[in-house]
Parts: sequence; structure tokens; C-alpha cells
Amino acid sequence: LEGITEGQYSPSDIKKLIAYANERGIAVVPEVDLPGHANPLMALKSRSLSFCEPDFASKPRPEEAAKVYDDPAGRSRKVLRELIIETNSLFSEQSRGAPRWFHVGGDEANPLQKCTQTNIANLEHYLVKDVVHGELNHTAVAWEELRLKHPDPDGLRAAGGDTKAIIVPWHTGSARQILARGHRAIVANLENHYLDFSYVEHPIHNFWYDISSSRPDSDARKEEPHCLHEVWEKAENRYLGGSFGGASAAFMSYDEAVHQCTSLGNICMGITCERARSASEAPPSKGCQPRRGSPYLKSSSREDSWVRTCSNESQIVKDGLLGAISAMWTDKYCHVFQCGAADPAWGPNGRAPIASKLFHRDFDESFRSSVAGLIWPRAGVTAATLWNYDASVSADTLASHTSFLAAFLRDRGVRSCPSGCICSELTACGIPYPVLSTASKRESFETASGASSTSYSSLFDSLLESGVAASSSSSSSSSAAAAAAGG
Repeated sequence: LEGITEGQYSPSDIKKLIAYANERGIAVVPEVDLPGHANPLMALKSRSLSFCEPDFASKPRPEEAAKVYDDPAGRSRKVLRELIIETNSLFSEQSRGAPRWFHVGGDEANPLQKCTQTNIANLEHYLVKDVVHGELNHTAVAWEELRLKHPDPDGLRAAGGDTKAIIVPWHTGSARQILARGHRAIVANLENHYLDFSYVEHPIHNFWYDISSSRPDSDARKEEPHCLHEVWEKAENRYLGGSFGGASAAFMSYDEAVHQCTSLGNICMGITCERARSASEAPPSKGCQPRRGSPYLKSSSREDSWVRTCSNESQIVKDGLLGAISAMWTDKYCHVFQCGAADPAWGPNGRAPIASKLFHRDFDESFRSSVAGLIWPRAGVTAATLWNYDASVSADTLASHTSFLAAFLRDRGVRSCPSGCICSELTACGIPYPVLSTASKRESFETASGASSTSYSSLFDSLLESGVAASSSSSSSSSAAAAAAGG
């Protein structure tokens, strides 16, 4: 890498990161995002890694970015196998008990050119089953798109053909969809766990919720199962009322009625069938209908019913829902939209990302403050949610506890968003972040920000007096951008 993007993590850097995490009981899970988001791997073309690349004349969207192509000769597989094995070796010195996981990505890998869904699923199958589960003897982790493909057999194949992989729903998928397919899940719902949004877009209360619940206002609800594990209990000599379609409702086989009832969701209580004339006709091959259940299980001399019940629901959630992610992405700090992977036309008003001026290394201190302000205290609210979610907690109580957490963190030198403030990429409490670059200014900032008695406003005033800050005249986006740019 050269110019403004020059630099990379060395094996020594990774070792230091692992040591730092080990001291704090943190496991670090490596991820090589495949087959999409493949722009960083372009340098491996010389090693015969093949790609499907978008035509930038057509202004590609982010999901249309370059993807690794599973070529018939297997050259891409060979390179990716070596890459994953070498990457994983850098993370081998973790504390005893750390999970042996490797994240293979899988998000936003929409078909592109010869990278068809079949081609993508076949490559994902190889990475999950043969490399991660096979050679590494690790557990694969992947984003929802890898498993929630249509038709479903493509998703099952991509996940290795079994349910060993851990799946992370984030965009439109839900934990219930993942659990119903037999996989373990780690939740990362965009609206509840993504920190790369301002406090106006993703307010504190978004992060306090039941992670096993359905996702409101999401396409996932159309496909969420009524039960994670359905059991059909037979009620002989009973019928359910309320057929769908009234007197003209069609009759069908037992299997067809069960399938239709399941697809109808919570409004279907079960199915009622004309009694089979012989034992060999059980379950019935005809004469069945899904029913609403009103009246409920009344006596009948010629009908039997099967009522759908949810079995062992809490245990499935307990065993399969491993936790959640606080996701902090930094593409809004990139010097160009999507770091060059997609056309700027799809960015905010066709311009550079909102915090692109902080990409330059001269502004690393400003960047640190900005990122920390977006992460904290909201990530702490997620931690509290996982520890002991309580639906009875009021909005006022949540706000009070969050303010305490923010003050607690800032007293200990963490650059949290201040208590009661709105923070974004460029501002805190309506004030643009100061522009910091030199070592002396960095020391000045850290000394001031570490003092528990210093309010953010007075801190900013002190920085203005020392010439560190460029502007404090406005909290508007344009003024904030000018401040971040040093204007």
C-alpha cells in the first residue's frame, strides 16, 4: 500500500494485540471476508486468485463490489486456503479456553457476472467445510447472507452442508430464522448493534432490548417461524373450526395442510382431517385443512385434529443464542466512498464520506475521540442487555444508568460520549471535535480529557486557547466537516 493508504499490521502487531487481549480475558476472532468485499485481495491476482469485478462505468453499488471467483481449475481455492491457514496461525497464542473460531465473512456477496449464486455457495462450502472445519478444526462463523440464501438448500450447502457454523444475523435476518435452521446464532441487528451511526440515528434505547425477539419492520418477520421447534399433537374425535376460505376451502393431504398452516404463521392453530378409513392411511392423504381454531377442539364423530405447539422453545434459545456483537465499522472515515469498492454516486449526496477528512494519519487523535464517542457508552448498554435484560426498566432509568456509565468511563480516561450528549462522527454535544495532530497537542488533549472535573465544553475552550481546535462556531454538518478538515 502506498500514499494515503500506506501501512499494514505486521505479525508483531498481531502478537501485541493478542497479548493485550489475553491480559483482559478477551478472545480475538480473525475474519477474512469472502467471497465479497474482495478489493483488499486484488494484490493476489499475481498468485492466480480470480475475481468478478464490477464495471465502474455502470456505477456499482456496495453489494456489487469485487468478489472472488471459484475458478474450475481450483487456483482461487488454493490461494484462499493458504491465506486462511496463515492468517489463523497469527492468532494461535490465545488464552486457554478461547473459542477456536474463524470468521469467513459471506456478507453482501450478491451474484456478479460469472460469480453466480451456485459459484458463490460452492466456494463458501469449501472454505467452511474443507478449510475451517476440516484442516483448522475450528468452528466457522459467517454473516447471515451465507446461510439465508434462496432456495434454502443453497444456504445449507454454503454453510458446509450441516449446522456446525455459527451465523450472525445483521441486515434483515433474525436469530429465530437461524435457530430454526439448527445453527447457533450471534445477534448483530443493524438497528440495535451498529455503532457507526450517530446517537440521533441509533439512540441509546435501541441497544436495550430482548435479543431473542422478532425484528420489527424487517423482512425477516415474513419468514420467521411460529416455533423454533413445532410439535403436532393429535386430538382424536375433535375438530378445529375456522377454515381459511370458508365453505369453499380446499381439502388437501396431511403434509400439505401442515405446510400451509406453518406458512400462515400465528393465525393458524392446527389442522383438521376427515378420519382415515384404515390405519394404512395415517397420516391422511386427503381431506385435511388448516384451521384458525375457533371453535377449539369440539367433539366430532368423523374427524381428528392435530394442534401445533411449540416444544422446548426456551431451551433452544438458551443453547443456540450465544450472544451479540457491538459492531463499529469505519467506512465513514474512509477517504473515498466504501474505500473505493463502490461508486461514489451511492454515497451521501454523491460526496466523500462524512468523516473522510479524519482518514489522514495527522488526525489520528481526532479519529480516536470520534470513534470512542460512537462506541461508548452504547456498547456498555449492549453488555448490560446481555448480562441481565429487564423489560420493566423505564426510559428514565435507562438514561440515568447510561449517564452514570458515561461519567464512569470518562473518569477513567475512556473517551466516551459525555453524559446526556448527542455524538456523531464529527461532533460531541453539538461541538466539533478538535483537530489534533502533533505530539504536543496530543499530550495537551490527553491531560485535559483525563481530568474528571473538566466538562467537555471547558475542555474544548482550553484547546481553543492553545490553538488546537479550528472551529467551535456551529454544530451543523458543514461546520463540523470544516473543523475536521482544519478549516
